[in-house]
Amino acid sequence: MKHSLAAVIVKQYIAARFGVAFNPHATYSRTRLRRQRIGEAMTLAHSLSGAGYPVGAIVEEAFCGGA
Repeated sequence: MKHSLAAVIVKQYIAARFGVAFNPHATYSRTRLRRQRIGEAMTLAHSLSGAGYPVGAIVEEAFCGGA
């Protein structure tokens, strides 16, 4: 399938601007990494709650996709 130069530039701009991937492997990788980050945040939250710290913000950030 042949793409024009303009189509390639538009796709690259969208990918860079919005973090959108145009292939299934990259989409899968983003999903896997997000799940991994959520798991790490939950492990950290469990450890901190065991030590007596409030962990509501950590859990909220993990599930709401914080930076």
